[in-house]
Amino acid sequence: MQKNRTAFKCAAIGISTVVAVCLGKAVLWGYVRWAENVCPDRQVAPYIKRMAAIHQTPEYRAFKELQEAITESRGAKVPDQVQGVAMSSLLYRTVVIQGESFGLYYPNMEVRQCAVWTGFNYQKWYLPVDDRASRALARCRVVKDVCFRANEYGFKGTGQPRDPEKPSILFCGDSFTEGVWVRPEDTFVARFNRKMQLDGFEAQALNLGISGYSARESCCLIQQYSRLFNARMAVLNLFPNDVIDDHPGTQQPWDPGDGYACMFHYVSGFVQHCLAEGITVVVSAIPDRCQFSTRSQDWVFQARIRAWCKEHDIVFLDPGDYFDGKGVAQVYFHWDTHFSPGGHRHYADFLYASLRAMLAVQFPSAEVRTSPPRPDVQVPAP
Repeated sequence: MQKNRTAFKCAAIGISTVVAVCLGKAVLWGYVRWAENVCPDRQVAPYIKRMAAIHQTPEYRAFKELQEAITESRGAKVPDQVQGVAMSSLLYRTVVIQGESFGLYYPNMEVRQCAVWTGFNYQKWYLPVDDRASRALARCRVVKDVCFRANEYGFKGTGQPRDPEKPSILFCGDSFTEGVWVRPEDTFVARFNRKMQLDGFEAQALNLGISGYSARESCCLIQQYSRLFNARMAVLNLFPNDVIDDHPGTQQPWDPGDGYACMFHYVSGFVQHCLAEGITVVVSAIPDRCQFSTRSQDWVFQARIRAWCKEHDIVFLDPGDYFDGKGVAQVYFHWDTHFSPGGHRHYADFLYASLRAMLAVQFPSAEVRTSPPRPDVQVPAP
């Protein structure tokens, strides 16, 4: 008898749920039709009306054609829910470093990073370059379309070949360091590299940033590539999402303390490897655009990293005040959380002004200009 009651309750709940969903859809449809037909000249539910009519817009039709071209010609995609990007699994090969599996671009892969306006939102993709997708993209309202060739190691690079005779400064991090939505030569790593060349430093800046990476992956990358690239200095760029552990399914309420403990565990491994190899370490905390909001005074992320670096005698950089002085609109895209080309330029200026004295110590044989940096790239002492 008890089992029958339980089964009846489950069936009743299921039926009620289906009925509620159907009624909700019917009410929404009726409201939209009323808004369109009964009150065409009034500002009634413009958001809902726009949702109902979006499939009729040229932008959306072009977007659907692009989506079909991508699906048919490029197969499976791996969604990145945090950044709202659909990343093609065909871009990435699996490599095993220190017993851990990671994704890197296939060597010399032609990569496209594009964003289109669908008429309602921005849709973003990382894709292999494909003729059919290119033709479909030409009919879309394109916000950004950047194509580049990954280097022989599977990184975005700087637009310049690596010189095996020169020591390196390795820049590690996530999509901010990789430089999504900008050309390789416009990333802050490439700009930093050109500044060193102009000042005569016999060194090169190399970009080891990969979208979706955290301190964990950077810790393994530095161990894999520091000797191969003859690293003398390493800059670890951290971002607030490095303390977020993205679990699938239902989990217990997120405890940021766990995220910080995990991040600092790998930051410590990164630092220990560098010190053992005689590599100078710098840690920089890239701020999230939302931290500059007048409603947000939460800079705990930077404070925690600053305290950790002070405790372990590690150079720490915080470009927050520098970016604030430049204006957030000059640093970040308005449609995305990442650096715009202007943001990469400002961050390169900040890094170079902050690290120029350290470069002179690391590479004393270089004939460095004695003139100070331009006033617009000077950074106040911490």
